[in-house]
Amino acid sequence: MRFAKTTFTGLVLGLSVCTGLSVAVAETIYVDASATGANNGTSWADAYTHLQSALARPPQAGDKI
Repeated sequence: MRFAKTTFTGLVLGLSVCTGLSVAVAETIYVDASATGANNGTSWADAYTHLQSALARPPQAGDKI
């Protein structure tokens, strides 16, 4: 059964790459007015410093702000 599951997963990933389909992955978007990092929302250290910046980025299904 393990072989069948691995083969199915490989088939799905292969088809995604060959057809140009992308798989959206939900993420947490961090906002902290006192953050001093990259201001890109990827972690508390690199959090957006303004909520409006986080809301302005294109959303993906399941994102959390």
